[in-house]
Amino acid sequence: MKLVWVVVGFFLLSLNGALSQAETGEAAEDVAVQFGFADEIVADAWNPLRVTLRDLESAELVLELDVGTLRGGLRVLRYTAPLAGGQGLYTFEDDIYLPTWRTFSWLVRTPERVLASGTVERRRVDNAPLHLVLAPEIGAGGRFFGEAARVVEVAAADLPERAAAYSGVRSVLALPGAAPPTTGALVSAATAGSTVLLVGALGGAYNEISALVPPPGGRLGAGWLGRTNSTRRAVQRALSAHPKPVPDTLLATLVSEDLTRTPEHLAVSWLLMGLGGYTLVTLALLRFGGAPGLLAALLLAAILGTSAARLRPAEPLLTRSRSLSLGAGGLALETELEAIFSFPAERAKVAHAAHPLPVTAARAWTTGPERFSTELDAYESIVLAGRPRLAPAVFGWQGNALLNETETALGDVFVVGDGRQAPIPVGETVTPESGNLLPQALYAGLAPLLPDGSALARSGGRIYVALPELPAEAEP
Repeated sequence: MKLVWVVVGFFLLSLNGALSQAETGEAAEDVAVQFGFADEIVADAWNPLRVTLRDLESAELVLELDVGTLRGGLRVLRYTAPLAGGQGLYTFEDDIYLPTWRTFSWLVRTPERVLASGTVERRRVDNAPLHLVLAPEIGAGGRFFGEAARVVEVAAADLPERAAAYSGVRSVLALPGAAPPTTGALVSAATAGSTVLLVGALGGAYNEISALVPPPGGRLGAGWLGRTNSTRRAVQRALSAHPKPVPDTLLATLVSEDLTRTPEHLAVSWLLMGLGGYTLVTLALLRFGGAPGLLAALLLAAILGTSAARLRPAEPLLTRSRSLSLGAGGLALETELEAIFSFPAERAKVAHAAHPLPVTAARAWTTGPERFSTELDAYESIVLAGRPRLAPAVFGWQGNALLNETETALGDVFVVGDGRQAPIPVGETVTPESGNLLPQALYAGLAPLLPDGSALARSGGRIYVALPELPAEAEP
C-alpha cells in the first residue's frame, strides 16, 4: 500500500511540474524580445530594443551584461524598464548602448513569476556596421556588397524614427518594389550619420520621399540622403564618398584636462599637520591652562569646526558638461558629454540614457529609458556619453557663408581648409577667409576627423560642427 501511495504522489508531482512548465511556455510564447535589426547586434554602439507582450499583466524587463575584460575584471551593465502590458498587443521600444560583452542575459518578470528569459551568446559580438536593405525579395540586397559585409534585409515597419537606433548602421538602401518606410525613419537614419540611398526607379510609392531628395542628394545631419542608379559600382561609390562619423570617437577628442581635472582641495599632508598641531595645542591648554585653558580649547574647537564646515563643497557631486552637434541640411545630431566628480562616496545619477566613456571606467552601472546611475568612491570621477538625438541645426552653411542661429555669439570659429575665423554674432552670416591653419587646442583631435569644408564653433560648452552641404567631388 505504501508503494502505491509513493507512485501516486510521484505522479501528482510530475503532473504539477508539467502543468507549470506548460504555463511558463505559454507565457514565453506571448513575450518577444528583439535586439538590433532582425536580431543583428552591433557591439559598442546604440541598438534598437523591442519587447512585445500579448495579453499579459504589467512586467519588468531586466538585462544584465558582463562587459569587463580579463585584465580589468568584472564590469556589470544592468538595464531595467517597466512594461505596461494589458489586454491585446503591447510594444515597448528603446535604444540601448551594448558594449562588447562576455555574458548577456535577459528576463521579463512580474513580482510573482518570470514570464520569459534568455541569453545572447558571446559569439554574436560583432562591431562591424550593418547595411539595411528594403527589397521586394530575399537576397536582392546582397549583390551590392561583398561577402564580408553585414547585410540585413528589413521591412519598412522595422525602421524606427529614432536617430540613436542607427548608431551601428552604415547604410540604408531602398530598392524598387519594396514598400516605402516613413519619411521620418529615413531622415533619422541620415541624421545619425548613415548613407541613405534611393536606388533606381522606385515608382510612385516613393514620391513623397523622392521630393526631399533632389539628385544626387545632399547632407542631412551627420549623414547623407541621396539617389543612385541600381549598379553595385554606383552604390559602392556613394558609400565611399560619404564615410560614417562615429559620435563616440568624435566625443572622445573633447575629453580634455579642463573637463576632467580634479577640483582643488586641501592636501592630506597639510590636513594631518593641521590635526597634529591642533592636538598639541589642545593638550597644552588642558594640561597647563586650567579652567581658562579648557575654555580656550572649547573655543578653538568651535572656530575650527566652523571653518571646516565652510571648506566643504556645497554639492557632493561636481558636473562639467559639453555637447557636440553635427549639422547639415537643417538638422543636427547632438550628443552630450558629462564629467562627474564625487567629493564623498556618492551615487551619481543623470536623468537621461548614457554610458561610461570608456565603458571600463565604471565597475557597475544601471541604466534605463531615461536614466543612468553608478556608485563613485570619494574623490572619484567618471565621463559619460549620452544617447545621440536629432535636433534642429542652428549653425550651418548658407551658400558660401556661415549662419549663426543660436542664441549667443559663436567664438573659436575654425574652418577645415581655411583656418581660424572671426567670431560670428547672433543671427548674422560670415564668409570665411584664409586664416591660421592650426586649430584651437579644443579642436586639435576633432578637426582632423572631419571632411574639408567643415566649420567648427563654440558657445560655452557647446561645440557646433557645420558639415559641408556637398562633398568636394559633388559640388557644382
